[in-house]
Amino acid sequence: MPNTFITLDVPNVANGAGVPTLVGGTGHPKSFVLTGALTGRYIVEGSNDGGTTWDILKDDNDGTEALFTSQNAGTKSVDCIVERVRVRVARALPTSTPPSVTMGAPPALGFNFFGRLDVPDAAGTGAVLDLGLNVGPLKTFVLRGMVPERARFTIQASMDGARFDEAMLFTSDQQGARSVHVMCRYLRVQRTGGSGPAPAISVGCEPVFEPAGSESGGIAPSGPYVSFGDESVKSTTGIYDEEVIEEFLAPPTSVTGAAEKVVAWFSGLGRKGSPEGGAVTFRLRMGGTPGVADGEVLATAQVSTLERSPCVARSEPFVRSAPTLIKVTGRGNGEAAAVLGGLVVSIEPAPGPSGT
Repeated sequence: MPNTFITLDVPNVANGAGVPTLVGGTGHPKSFVLTGALTGRYIVEGSNDGGTTWDILKDDNDGTEALFTSQNAGTKSVDCIVERVRVRVARALPTSTPPSVTMGAPPALGFNFFGRLDVPDAAGTGAVLDLGLNVGPLKTFVLRGMVPERARFTIQASMDGARFDEAMLFTSDQQGARSVHVMCRYLRVQRTGGSGPAPAISVGCEPVFEPAGSESGGIAPSGPYVSFGDESVKSTTGIYDEEVIEEFLAPPTSVTGAAEKVVAWFSGLGRKGSPEGGAVTFRLRMGGTPGVADGEVLATAQVSTLERSPCVARSEPFVRSAPTLIKVTGRGNGEAAAVLGGLVVSIEPAPGPSGT
């Protein structure tokens, strides 16, 4: 699919929102450009529940807000997954020629997931939302509504539906559309503090890419079964122990024969966190316990420079038919942490007939 370039509706009134535009088939990041005279505030908002709740788009990596004023013009780029966007005008002079706001975004890897979380009216946890097996790490949450001063709404994520950990926190000072990279299948909301009517919280998730491919003549299908990427820079917290840098749950492959095999690749730009010591180590692992640097080692790469250096490794062919926990780990050299950015993981058919 090609990139998307669209012009958003900008109302020519002092205060109000333009007509929403469907962008559920686009990926991330999304870039917004305003051209023309600014007479007020022009706010790009997103929604993930069919247009019921809206809030300003914000990039959680660098804090960029999709907000244009005479003192805050220029291009805004936000890493997010949203179903709809619109432009809201505030404190502007009515005009027959409002400025133009355009959006550019790459295509989504597949079908984005959009849903609404159950938020309890009193202290406790809401019902669990099952995201299925086809969502990737980037998730954008939109909270809208009254948040009591002492109330806290924690988005919790889980791989297995039994053990949950905090993925994001909303308080009265932390509202809006916010994104986070976290691999999980299940989500729920835990409420603490004040009771009262619950705000609405919706979520948008990027997909994993796993085309069916083609199977003919006993040859393994072409193209990747799973492709996953994360441009953000991750570092181990210590210098001795192996730690999980990234993990995700890969859905089943489309293979039909028990003998079909796949190979796993991982690549990235690795470096040492300080000049001391020798090489730092990165490993691609399969299985084990979520969040723990265990499971079978599929591939290993090492980097010994302070500058970002390519590290690429490929596994031996193996059989994979069920949902699989995939991890990328890093280990320091005893004197420096392991740092990795631009990560790409690909699981694809093994070369040769029947993946042999």
